[in-house]
Amino acid sequence: AYLMPGGHVDLGETLQEAMKKELAEELGLNIDTRESNPFYIAKVVTQGKNAGHNDITTVFKVIVDPSTTFSVEAKEADEAKWFDWSELDSMPAFTQLPRIKQKLSVEKLILLDNGGVLSDHYQQPHHKDLADILGVDEEKLKSLLSEKSPHGEAYRKSLISREEFWSIVVKLSGSVNDLDYSQLEKLWAESYQVNHKIVDVLKKYRNVGVKTGLIANSDKYRKQHMEEKKYSSFLDHSIFSSDVGSLKPAKEIYEKAIEQANIPPKNIIYVDDRESHANKATELGMQGEVFSTLEDLKLKLKKFYRDGR
Repeated sequence: AYLMPGGHVDLGETLQEAMKKELAEELGLNIDTRESNPFYIAKVVTQGKNAGHNDITTVFKVIVDPSTTFSVEAKEADEAKWFDWSELDSMPAFTQLPRIKQKLSVEKLILLDNGGVLSDHYQQPHHKDLADILGVDEEKLKSLLSEKSPHGEAYRKSLISREEFWSIVVKLSGSVNDLDYSQLEKLWAESYQVNHKIVDVLKKYRNVGVKTGLIANSDKYRKQHMEEKKYSSFLDHSIFSSDVGSLKPAKEIYEKAIEQANIPPKNIIYVDDRESHANKATELGMQGEVFSTLEDLKLKLKKFYRDGR
């Protein structure tokens, strides 16, 4: 049978240290395992000659150049080779690899709202600077930029231009200054600052095969800002109202996210700081959740990941 490389953890070793040691001994591979986490953990009661004790196996995913030549330790195995993903289905039932493929095939997606979840909005000094330029307080500024206003909704749907949107905002603010709309846009975009603690959580789930994404009521310029900040480095999917022509909680933007994910809605969790937005996701078959705290989010994602596994 073909088995995964590995071995027992010695007293005093971390799992990562044991994995590094075994890969070096069995295959001649030198792997950086410091950031690795197990994607699958199994506990079984042993049978046969050593029956009756608990055997706990942790399986890790590591990245190796496929052109690497293995240096197989003769006492460990006869040979080692790469397998194409599609080959695993036809392997004999007694080998481990088809079961590992099943565990790797998570097919789950975490979707988050941007402002208020993935990013902290109304952040200083950008939000205050924007309010000062327009000559309004910060609460008034929020209402001027709100997606609930006619011009705010139209802008996020790409129905009006940046110039049209900001000319309305400036007029409603009562400002008489000749303002640079691109500077106003930049300050607005930079008042949304990604929450790196949330990103760290997403990266852990991506490391175990879960896809991640974003559904945002955002105009194309704030979308561009996110692209410049490389949100794609920790997101697999991004759905923007400016591309879809639909704002949450309208069903069309969620349906676009489901279509893009190409997995059953029940395998998607959507987290938003607005209850109405989370409820719409639930109506469409996803698991809609309201964001409250980081620790609460971690618990919800852990339960979502484990369900059905």
